[in-house]
Amino acid sequence: MGRWRTARRWSEDDAREAIEAWRESETSLAEFAVAHGLELVRLQRWRRRLDAGRKRRVPRVMKVRVVAPEAPAEEFDTSMDIVLRNGVLVRVRPGFDSESIAALVAALSAC
Repeated sequence: MGRWRTARRWSEDDAREAIEAWRESETSLAEFAVAHGLELVRLQRWRRRLDAGRKRRVPRVMKVRVVAPEAPAEEFDTSMDIVLRNGVLVRVRPGFDSESIAALVAALSAC
C-alpha cells in the first residue's frame, strides 16, 4: 500500500506511484480520485508535472527511394533491407504494406 494514499504532502516518488496506479486502474482520473479519497486537482497537477518531464519523441519522416534491380526478377531476392541511421537493419519480406513498414521504421528510428 503506497504512502501516497495517506500522505498529506506527496514527494515526487509518491506522485509517480499514484499516477502509475491510476494508469493501471483504467478509470478516469476523476473516478480514481473519488475511489481513493484524493483531490482531483492534486492528481491533475502531478500528472501534468510528471508528463512535462518526459521526453516526447516525434517520429521523423524519411524519404525512401525504391530502385528497380538490375538483375532479372527471377534472380533477385524480393526481400528488402533497410539500414537506419542508428545501425538497425530492417529486412522486409514480400507482403508487407508500406504503412506497416513506415510505422516500424519510425518506431525503430526513435530508439
